[in-house]
Amino acid sequence: MRPWFWVCCIFSGPLVRTLAQSFYIFTSTRTLVRTEGIITQLVFEHSLRIRLEAGDQEEQGGGRKNGSNIVGKINNLATSDLYNITQGRDFLVLGKSNHPEPFHC
Repeated sequence: MRPWFWVCCIFSGPLVRTLAQSFYIFTSTRTLVRTEGIITQLVFEHSLRIRLEAGDQEEQGGGRKNGSNIVGKINNLATSDLYNITQGRDFLVLGKSNHPEPFHC
């Protein structure tokens, strides 16, 4: 084999690894943004539904006042719980390997 073949192999390994990692980060970030948007929309849509149901109960006279508790739960869902859900995006990555290549001479 010619020496240029081995030079190409030396440079192609890290290049392929970098391209694969960049594609993973791109795909992961795109999925993260979409997931945050969907969950935020669902939380606020549900909060509007709860608010309408609470308004109907108050008109009928049988409603109880727990509005501040509901507002706190909605704020918690929209902030910290959403953050915890979206930070679990890398659960499939077991760890970054800093080991040398297995066929390194």
